[in-house]
Amino acid sequence: MRTKKSSFGEKVSNWKVIHTNLQPHLADMQHMQPIETELQTLITEAEALDSEFEVTRQRRSELAKRRREIVKQADNLRSRAAAHLRGSFGFTSEQLIQFGISPLKVGSERRKKAVKAETARTKATA
Repeated sequence: MRTKKSSFGEKVSNWKVIHTNLQPHLADMQHMQPIETELQTLITEAEALDSEFEVTRQRRSELAKRRREIVKQADNLRSRAAAHLRGSFGFTSEQLIQFGISPLKVGSERRKKAVKAETARTKATA
């Protein structure tokens, strides 16, 4: 008995081997007929499902590609809209917030932050 996991294709192949090699012995082994019949049905269904799975995998790949294209186009449009809004309202305008755009901080606020960060680094090294 194998403990290694097999791929679906390997399993179907193994089923086919036993099914094919069982055919010549069915006359002598009548009790195997129901098993052989059910195995043939399952092999046929498995092959159909595998084929459908591949079509679905291809479709999923196409959908993922289209989704990436939409994200790229929409991000581009959002950036363009944000640039126009910044131009209309000003880079520091609080009105930008309603559009999901962070206004730039006034220069003195940036300097205060930079000074605080530098002070914190100096204290940490001391």
